[in-house]
Amino acid sequence: MLRASLFFIAIFTLTIITTAPMKWLYSQLKNPTDPITLTNIQGSIWSGSSTLSSNNPNVNYRADNWQWSINWLAFLSLNLEWNLLQKEQQINADVGSSLFAFGKNFNIDLNSDMQSLAVINPTFALVSGNFQAQLEDFHTPICVKNTGQVSFRNIAVIGIKLEQLKADIECNKDNQFKISFESNDPLTQIKGTLHIDSRGLYNSSITASSKDSQISQQLATVATKTLSKGKYLLEETGNWYKL
Repeated sequence: MLRASLFFIAIFTLTIITTAPMKWLYSQLKNPTDPITLTNIQGSIWSGSSTLSSNNPNVNYRADNWQWSINWLAFLSLNLEWNLLQKEQQINADVGSSLFAFGKNFNIDLNSDMQSLAVINPTFALVSGNFQAQLEDFHTPICVKNTGQVSFRNIAVIGIKLEQLKADIECNKDNQFKISFESNDPLTQIKGTLHIDSRGLYNSSITASSKDSQISQQLATVATKTLSKGKYLLEETGNWYKL
């Protein structure tokens, strides 16, 4: 009897969630600390569209007709995954989470080139390539215990091409994001750290070298210091939101 009752409650709850309009669900779940706001919401949690705008005063972003749709094959393996699409800006991504960590841990795959994100931050216009991320404890944009791994494939920045760049994300004692990254490339070796706080202020330190003469020359032109023959140090500070 207990099992039957629990099964009935689970089915009843799932039915309410799956049939409720997304607009109503969002009104129940939204939080003042959310980095984005949804308006003009249409459809359900499984498929629909809305206007998306940033809550960060430093990020001037707003776009209509953001669309989402569920990946039912992922659902069968106890994972939740949605495809997110903004046709006019050519942004296409898959965002997923397990049923047991929904709203907290995320897997993100950017299906379009990173340059499509230039509408969010102009810096992305300088970068091409593919992006993947696995983020944990990212229920808040403020760095407290957030961790994750990020990988870039076939990336190109200011003329420097890399087959793969991997990064680990953690929070330091000052609640800043600390991103440690290293390349996995036969020709170009890059290793460094980037610290960035909630205001977008950042500082980075990178060592780089390359067996490719053209890339090596490019590194020399942007280097802060030459460490040894063919090996360079690149340091920079600034504000991410004002790049």
